[in-house]
Amino acid sequence: MKKNVKILSIFAVFALAFVFAACTAKNSQNQTTETVESSAGKTSEVVESSILKSESQKEAPVNFVDCVLIYDEASLWYVNASGELDWYTTISNGAALKAYPASSTSLSDTVESQKLTRSGKKEALEYTKVRFNENDYWIQSVLLVNNALPRLVTKENVIIYSLADITGATSDMVDSGTIVSFSGEEEDSELGVKFSKISYHTEKRNFRNVYVKSENLSQQSDDVIAKRILTKIASTENEVIKQELLENTELLTLSPEVTAMVNIVRDEMIAE
Repeated sequence: MKKNVKILSIFAVFALAFVFAACTAKNSQNQTTETVESSAGKTSEVVESSILKSESQKEAPVNFVDCVLIYDEASLWYVNASGELDWYTTISNGAALKAYPASSTSLSDTVESQKLTRSGKKEALEYTKVRFNENDYWIQSVLLVNNALPRLVTKENVIIYSLADITGATSDMVDSGTIVSFSGEEEDSELGVKFSKISYHTEKRNFRNVYVKSENLSQQSDDVIAKRILTKIASTENEVIKQELLENTELLTLSPEVTAMVNIVRDEMIAE
């Protein structure tokens, strides 16, 4: 009898030890799980915080202002280490640029412009900061029209109007093939005739904020590019370059009027 009791006692001890070990293992597993979950939570918080910080450091998108060069040629400049302007390149009439919006120190209410001096010069002139071909430059402000897009006059002897009204006709006319800046469209309130506000420059006069009937302007940007190419051909003597430029017009979608202009130049080149 005593032997049986002793055996039962031993089994009881082993049983208690097994239960204790199982409980300890379970508690250890729970603690490990909690530690992992806690660690994962902290990691998630760190990642989320890092993302938010990264997003907050991103530069806000720039609301560029469309502008147009309305002079035959103009230089693009960059600021050197001395804070003066060095020449970079020349662009031609009708070039579409993106101007930086005005800052608190800008001379203009519309675009970023500052008084700057060219290298070797003493006189400071007003320049506008622009983006061109994904790079930043400065261009003389007086040569630009802000809040505008380039357009091409495609009709002959187009009458200039002083205001968007059929009674506003003037004695001035703009020729077919002239690149102008387009600043928007207005309508004669009584007759519904649409007028386009334009600006352009000639050797004799600078026209700003005048009007033509909208039907006289091409709305196709390729027409402007083609006209710029034709102008380049007219000023180039190298026949190989001229032929290359002419072939480039074949990549464009042109209006019938501008196609006719291209064909005239092609015929002249063949005749030469």
